Amino acid sequence: MRDILSLRETIAAARDHFHVYDDSPSNLVRIGMRGVDNEIGGISPGEVGVLAARTGVGKSSLIVASAFKTDARVGIVSLEDSKYVTGSRMWSALSGVDNRDMRKKTLSPSDVERLEATEDGGNRANEILVAHAMGAGINEIVDIVARLGELGCQLIWLDYLQKVRGVSEDRRSEVGIVFSRVQAACDRAGASCMRVSQVSRVRGGDALQIYHLKESGDLENEARLILLAERDLEDLNLVNVRIAKSSFGGENVAFQFRRTRSGVLEEISNKYDDVWGDYD
Repeated sequence: MRDILSLRETIAAARDHFHVYDDSPSNLVRIGMRGVDNEIGGISPGEVGVLAARTGVGKSSLIVASAFKTDARVGIVSLEDSKYVTGSRMWSALSGVDNRDMRKKTLSPSDVERLEATEDGGNRANEILVAHAMGAGINEIVDIVARLGELGCQLIWLDYLQKVRGVSEDRRSEVGIVFSRVQAACDRAGASCMRVSQVSRVRGGDALQIYHLKESGDLENEARLILLAERDLEDLNLVNVRIAKSSFGGENVAFQFRRTRSGVLEEISNKYDDVWGDYD
């Protein structure tokens, strides 16, 4: 049975959740993007955010960069990439070695040294769990979310939303059903959730907007946080990320990621330059 709370009990729930009167950290889950976490503090268990970008911007790379920066245990449900692709991408993020050199076997002796030094996964080795579920239906995804919750994951990424098919003949209804069922599964698991989403075709010079999201009406209504990511027009090694919607404030705050020589993304300075030490 659902809880019915008085006003006093509702305020008390917020007081305890955010630890208003003591020095304990709140129960918010930081997603690992400093521009977001320093603006709104993170998201609560059961809340859902969306990260949307054009094809090829680096949505999966943004997940990896974020997973290494949050202090939460992270679960990633990959509906697009194999374990080999995900593994090499994460290994690149740890070692600084371009995963293309792994694929082509063009590694220098120093590359090999760096790979050997990071092969055990470092201090996040057991804190990032990846479920590779290419072709999975919604029932299997819900089961995976439940398992990740049982394994202690506080933040679950679904990469990506439009990959889930076969739920309904109507595409808009299908996305809405997937969104709702995964949100309910995360809520039961006590985990926050971030979903990656595609955008519709946008003219090259146009700035990305919420209405460019595929099935934007359902996503805009349901998501508590929407992040839009796109390549910088002047420097293609930069990815600009903007808070396009937030139920908690901070809309239109923007921050950047830079693609390093190894091909991974790392967040770089913005208005939060003086407080970024919290992540290090």
